[in-house]
Amino acid sequence: MSDVQPSQVLPTAVPPQGTALAEPFGYPAPEEEAQGGLNVARYLAALKRYKWLILVVAALGAGATVGATRFIKPEYTAQATIWVEGDKQANGPIRAEELLNATAWIELLRSFVVLDTVVAKTNLFLTPAAPGDSAVFRDFRLAERFRPGVYRLEVNEAGTGVTLSTDQGVKVGGGAPGDSLGREIGFLWAPAASTLGPKRRIDFTVVTPRDAAIRLRDDLVTRMAQNGNFLVLEFSGQDAHRIALVVNSLAEQFVQVAADLKKAKLKEMTKILSGQLEYAAAQLRDAENRLESFRVKTITLPNEAAPVAAGLQSTQPTVLSNYFQSKLELEELKRDRLAVEQLVANAAAGRFSPEAYQSVAAVKGSADLQRALTELTDAEAQLRALRYKYTDEYKPVKDLQDRITTLTTRTIPELTAALAAQLRAREATMQGQIASASQDLQEIPTRTITEQRYTREMLAAQTLYTNLQNRYEENKLAEASAIPDVRILDRAEVPIQPSKNIASRILLMG
Repeated sequence: MSDVQPSQVLPTAVPPQGTALAEPFGYPAPEEEAQGGLNVARYLAALKRYKWLILVVAALGAGATVGATRFIKPEYTAQATIWVEGDKQANGPIRAEELLNATAWIELLRSFVVLDTVVAKTNLFLTPAAPGDSAVFRDFRLAERFRPGVYRLEVNEAGTGVTLSTDQGVKVGGGAPGDSLGREIGFLWAPAASTLGPKRRIDFTVVTPRDAAIRLRDDLVTRMAQNGNFLVLEFSGQDAHRIALVVNSLAEQFVQVAADLKKAKLKEMTKILSGQLEYAAAQLRDAENRLESFRVKTITLPNEAAPVAAGLQSTQPTVLSNYFQSKLELEELKRDRLAVEQLVANAAAGRFSPEAYQSVAAVKGSADLQRALTELTDAEAQLRALRYKYTDEYKPVKDLQDRITTLTTRTIPELTAALAAQLRAREATMQGQIASASQDLQEIPTRTITEQRYTREMLAAQTLYTNLQNRYEENKLAEASAIPDVRILDRAEVPIQPSKNIASRILLMG
C-alpha cells in the first residue's frame, strides 16, 4: 500500500444527502431484503407493470379451454343385469340340464351370433357425425353386398333435391326427398322428407357389421362371479338413448339365443333318441323272434327239468327219470327174454318144467301162454284124479295124456318161442327209443344254453328299449316345457347423469 500514490485512487461518487438511489424495475435493494419480511409492493408493482400481458394470456387460455370443451362430449354408461339359472334341483320337475357354465355364458354373450344381430338391429354399423341426425337414419339398412366408407348427404337450398356422395366428393346417388338413396352401393335407404330440411348437410360413416360387432365386443364390459347367477353387462357412449337401446338389445338377443340353443339341443336330443329308440325296438323284435322260433322248434324235444326247492318233491316225471326208468325196463325185458329163451331151449331138449315158467315175469304178461299153462295144470290134475280110479288104458286117461303131451311138446313151446320173439322185438324197439332219448338228452345242454343266450339277448334288448323309451319321454316332456336358463332381471334405463365428464377438469386446468 505504500507504493500506491494517492493521485492514482479513483474517486467515488457519493449521492447527495436525502436523495434515494433509484432501483431498477422497482426491486428493493439487497439491504432491504436482508432486513426480513414479504415485500407485497414488489409483487403488486410486477402485476401492475405486466397487467396487459397477464390479461391476454388468461383470455387466450380461457378461450382455448372453452373451445376444447365444445369438442369433448360427456360419456354415459348403461347397465343391465341378467339372471342365470343354476343347476336344477333333484326333486324338481323334469327339465333339461343347464346349457352352459358361468364362463361359457359370457362367451355366448360376446359371440357374433348375438353381436351381429344387435349391430343389425341398432344400426351400430352407421355413425352420424352429429347425434341429432339419427332420425334421418331410422330406416337405414344394408344389402347383402355394400360399400363401407364415409359419406355425405346434401340438400339443396330449395329443399327439392338430395345428393349422396363420398367424402371425396364422388356422387353415388341422388333424387328428391323421400326417394331411395345409395342402392348402387348397397344402401337400402329412403330418408323421409320430413326429416330433411333445405340447405342441410349430413355426414356419416358406414362400416361392415362385423367390424361394428368387434368394436362393440371390445367396448362391452361383462362381469359374472365364478359360481354366481348374475351376469352384468355395461356399455358406454356419448348417446344415452343409443347405449340404453344397445344394452337392452344385447340382453334380449342373449336370452333369445340361449332359449334357441336350449330348444335346439332338446330337439336334436329328441331326434337322436328317436332314432336310437327305433333301432332298439328293431333289436328287441329280432331277439323276441329268435327266442320264439327256437322255442317253437324245440317245444316237442325234452328239456331240463326245473329245479325243485329243498324239501319238496317233483310231482311230474322229468326227462332224466323217464330215461333211466326206460333203461331199467330194458334191463328187465332183457332178463325176461333170456329166461324165456332158456325155457324154449329146455323144452326143445325135453326138459320141460311148468314151475320154471312161473318165475318169469314176461310169462305172466302173456295171456295165451298163461291159459296154456293153466290148461296144462288142469289136465295134470284131472289125470291124477283119474289114475286113482282107472288104468292108463282107460280112454279118458289116454286122452288126457295126449292132451298133456301136446301142451308140453308143441303148444307151450310154440307159445314160449312166440313170446321170446315178442320180447326180442320189444327189446330192439326199446333200445332204439333209448338210443334216441340218449341223443336227445345229450343235446339238452346245448339247447338249454342256446335258449338262455336268446333269453339274455331278449332281456338286454328289452332293458335297453325301456331305458331309451323313458329317456325319450322325459326329453319330449322337457322339450314341451323348456324354459331358457337366463332371463333379464334389470333392463337398462336411459342414463341422465354422465359417467365421465372431463370438461370441468379441462376448464380448471385452463
